[in-house]
Amino acid sequence: QDLRVAVDKQGGRDDYEAFLRANFFGCALATRRQDSASSEYVVREGARRMEVVFRPGADARHLPVALGSMVAKYVRELMMEMFNDFWLQRAPEARPTAGYYTDGHRFLREIEGARQSLGTPLELLARCR
Repeated sequence: QDLRVAVDKQGGRDDYEAFLRANFFGCALATRRQDSASSEYVVREGARRMEVVFRPGADARHLPVALGSMVAKYVRELMMEMFNDFWLQRAPEARPTAGYYTDGHRFLREIEGARQSLGTPLELLARCR
């Protein structure tokens, strides 16, 4: 009841409505604001109400957001370590990647033979828009 949730905005995105609708299926959703400074929504189910506010830099203003961000970054590093271990066993000539855009493309080129021989779809390794 009357929960307020703060979330750090993700890279230039202003519209989180579809995300909220998918995750709070059956709830009423009201959009209060959607711009670069803030994206604000109210989710209702019967008498229960929750405000969800997405803002850039929320991790600097809210300790729970900062802790969540730190945990997510740590888990990402662990997952990338396992990802690199898997692929470097199959493509020993490849160099490890941190997975970011430019370096990720380099890595995909270096593991291409192993990826094809395993039949791994590219869509499982790279975001394809």
